[in-house]
Amino acid sequence: MTVRFVNIDMNSLASGNVIYDGRSLRNPVLSIVTVVKNDYSGLFKTLNSTLAQRINGNVEHIVWINSESANDVVYCENLHKISELFISGRDSGIFDAMNRALRYARGKYVLFLNARDIIVEEFDVRQILGPCLVPVRYIDYFGRLRFVRVSKTYKFGIPFCHQGMILPRNGYHYDTRLKYGADYLALLDFNYDWPLPMLSSGLIEYDTSGVSTVNRWESDKWTARVIRDRFGYTWASAYLGKCLLKLGIKRIYDLKCKLYGK
Repeated sequence: MTVRFVNIDMNSLASGNVIYDGRSLRNPVLSIVTVVKNDYSGLFKTLNSTLAQRINGNVEHIVWINSESANDVVYCENLHKISELFISGRDSGIFDAMNRALRYARGKYVLFLNARDIIVEEFDVRQILGPCLVPVRYIDYFGRLRFVRVSKTYKFGIPFCHQGMILPRNGYHYDTRLKYGADYLALLDFNYDWPLPMLSSGLIEYDTSGVSTVNRWESDKWTARVIRDRFGYTWASAYLGKCLLKLGIKRIYDLKCKLYGK
């Protein structure tokens, strides 16, 4: 596999420097967006999983690469076979990176996939008639393969996995003042009736090693602030109570594994 270093204009990184643009679709139905920092093996895993989706559907895939180690960014000479658009730029965090990447999206709708998230089964883009959901699975804390359930209310935290939400590009914005929970707030700002319709096709698997999963309690507290500001202290307190219960179960499980082994 041949690789080459990318020559990057360091003066243009604040707004984003286009490393490669091979897009052929002027008005795709869907823009898949991935932002990444120092996880290029995970990025290629995600890109490869979306390849069939992009070949068979009216879909583009945009990648925003944090420029902190921009001189170390390498890519294959045949990169156009697995991606349409690569941008490198400075950002203040994941939500700022997502906002910046959105500026390059051409799709009517947007789906965010983090590095290592993969499309397991293609979904029919023709079914996207408005904001909707795609089935999502994951490996839980106990090693079990689980499917994400749709919550009946959005007052109790994000009601579905962010990686399974297809939402309009116009009006999509993340509040960068939040360290966590900006994806939840972005959904609330759309003010949709919930639940959104679920596509009858497709399956996404999201990686559970992301920042918000690893720093679960910190993420929960930020989400509780969003709930408090939108729906009041009662909902926020109930949410934190549920989170503490789940955290306690995990701690007991960890102790049991430590004492007796799995």
